[in-house]
Amino acid sequence: MGNTASTVDFDVIVNGTEIPDGDVVGFTIDLDLDQPGMCVVTLRNMSHDYNDKFKLGASVEVKIGGGSRYNEEGSGSGDKATVFKGELCGQEPCYRQGGETRFSLRAYDKLHRLLRGRKSKTFQDQSDQDIASALAGEAGLSAQCGSSPKIKHKHVYQHNQTNLEFLRVRAKRLGYNIWCEDTKMFFDAPKLDRDSGLEFVLGPQGPQGDSKLKLQAFNGRMSNSHVVKKVTVRGWDPEKKQEIVGEESAKSTPLGSKNAASSLSDFGEVATFYVDYPIFSVEEAKAIAKAKLDEAGMGFLTAEAEAHGDNRVKPGLVVKIVVNETTASDRFNGKYLVAGVTHRMMPGAGPAGGGYSILMRLLRDGEGA
Repeated sequence: MGNTASTVDFDVIVNGTEIPDGDVVGFTIDLDLDQPGMCVVTLRNMSHDYNDKFKLGASVEVKIGGGSRYNEEGSGSGDKATVFKGELCGQEPCYRQGGETRFSLRAYDKLHRLLRGRKSKTFQDQSDQDIASALAGEAGLSAQCGSSPKIKHKHVYQHNQTNLEFLRVRAKRLGYNIWCEDTKMFFDAPKLDRDSGLEFVLGPQGPQGDSKLKLQAFNGRMSNSHVVKKVTVRGWDPEKKQEIVGEESAKSTPLGSKNAASSLSDFGEVATFYVDYPIFSVEEAKAIAKAKLDEAGMGFLTAEAEAHGDNRVKPGLVVKIVVNETTASDRFNGKYLVAGVTHRMMPGAGPAGGGYSILMRLLRDGEGA
């Protein structure tokens, strides 16, 4: 992995018991919007001590230090914080003749509970937020839901779907995402106008105390293939015997000086229609139109960025990326939404490889700083 990583302090706690650091070969934590977070911890197991040590369903918590942020000693061990908290769902022994015996623990955050079992049920006179809260409660979670739009539905049917699969469909109609932190499930849209204050710069690591974080690699893709300027959703009200129409046009974005639709100036009026969504009000049609417009816009600029580890990075945050310090107006400089992040701690540190690094999966519906 080159010199992309930093040394770091960490704690791996399973069922309330901290695993000795010397037993930990490494760990990988994958966190993404709309799917359960996953953590894989690989342990040394030469004496077979871990074969019968932990029960499936045990709690798993991983705390990581600040990575590239310095404490008083100058190492990256300060500000230790919980990056993953979930439940043990799998154990994977690995035996090699003449080699080191290893034992991997695979855990998921509690959103995985909504994937267990397919169900068919009916919800009447409830909003999507009410439905999300009810299904979260069934899984032992609390729900933090977005307040707008809040549309009450006469009848919603869950047809042979897992609870998470069903909620993803409901969330997509509102432009929402679903993610989990400990026992709290979020059913909301990321706050694009809320700056996390994290800035990653491509170039040498700054001096101790420098607020700019080192970005080791950035691979982006800009495409307006699916971007549109306007979305119209049409439906039919069988009670009033009239058409329902909801429209939404592209607006400015907090993630750039120009929005994605501005790249379509040479292509005329680019618009699209949706007629395959069951809708019962103009408010609902407009909500779906906005969700589809935002979804298309967020595909305008996608990227993967590798950086020194930082325990503050998580899905739903907005971070600043600087790939060109000499030209502030560079179209790839600016704010990005973190759609997913992989925290990785591997053996070794420094130029030889290993240490703590992160890989961010980024989205942006604009360009320019």
